[in-house]
Amino acid sequence: MTQYVPKFCRPKRSLFSRLAGPVSAVVTLALLLGLVPLLKSGSQKTAARISVPDIPEQFDRMLGAAGSMLPKASQQGHGAAAEEPAAPVIKKLNDADLVAPKPLADRYGQADTIEEMSWFEEKAAGLLQGQKLYFGPEREQLEGTPINYYLDDSIAVVTWKELVGYTVLTFAEVKIADGSQFRRFLADGRYGADTQYKTTEMAQTVNAVLASSGDFYKFHYNGIVVYEGEVRKVHANKADTCFIDDGGNLIFLPQDVQMTQEEAQKFVDENNIRFSLVFGPILVDDGVRCEPANYDLGEINSFSPRAALCQMDELHYLVVTANPEPEHPGKLDIHQFAQRLAETGCQKAYTLDGGQTAAIALDGELVNHVLYGQQRPISDIIYFATAVGG
Repeated sequence: MTQYVPKFCRPKRSLFSRLAGPVSAVVTLALLLGLVPLLKSGSQKTAARISVPDIPEQFDRMLGAAGSMLPKASQQGHGAAAEEPAAPVIKKLNDADLVAPKPLADRYGQADTIEEMSWFEEKAAGLLQGQKLYFGPEREQLEGTPINYYLDDSIAVVTWKELVGYTVLTFAEVKIADGSQFRRFLADGRYGADTQYKTTEMAQTVNAVLASSGDFYKFHYNGIVVYEGEVRKVHANKADTCFIDDGGNLIFLPQDVQMTQEEAQKFVDENNIRFSLVFGPILVDDGVRCEPANYDLGEINSFSPRAALCQMDELHYLVVTANPEPEHPGKLDIHQFAQRLAETGCQKAYTLDGGQTAAIALDGELVNHVLYGQQRPISDIIYFATAVGG
């Protein structure tokens, strides 16, 4: 940057000679106090000039200013605390942007035991804002399985496995800063596409920190389908519908509540609904277990791999799968699954498509063991994104 040194008006050489000493002192003091304008780069083309109509008066004013300012500056001294770093900028993501910000690669990590993760909740305290993680020393980690995590200023994610009877439950706990970070992606980025991809493939495509298989909306014709704030279909076949609003909250509509297309759109508009999931059933509502005895989707009374989305608190979620693994081949019916989810203390829990569909991916890599060891290509995922990444 080029400094601009102002030129004083010099009507007569003799006058300049007489004032040279005071002017020099004024300029020096002005430079020290940052009072002399600098020529800045950029679009500014003209530099302002300082006129000094009365040198002694200006000099006295500067000395007075210096007298009031210097003691404050001297108080800062060498022991002064460093200036606080600027708070991170948390972006509100746009649903129209199919690809989310890229996560920060150095914020992913892995640990062998829960004890090694004792620091995690404290580091995430600013994001949690008084909430507590379900993850912690009380959890019973499945022996020989890792803890995986991601943490930045806008999102905290931790995944782990537990053994329930002979079935492995994979947990992914998520806390985000803004509801826009909870997102939905449909194959090829458009509603109605016939193409299908694996959960991990779609997760990598959209820069998901954590992704889960969704409701496989192209595979069935049930409930109220909402995408990008618009009601796309109101199917005659019944199903509990889970709406997600702009605050990231789960709003349930039981299967026995029927709506026309116009009524559904009015509901969506009034409740700021962004998208819906249609599978179900609802397993927990207002902290109370409430799964039905019978339900058309998901073969709830058979023993199968299961998947669910749970809301613990504001912007705080669990994604859970129950999968058989080679050494632990058990499966759960929906009632056993609901009981285990209710024990987490979640406020809401909703069933996603299970079986071979049920998958959880962190950084685009599977963290659960899918049925038959091979992901099923599907039509959609839900995912959680960073809001401070690249």
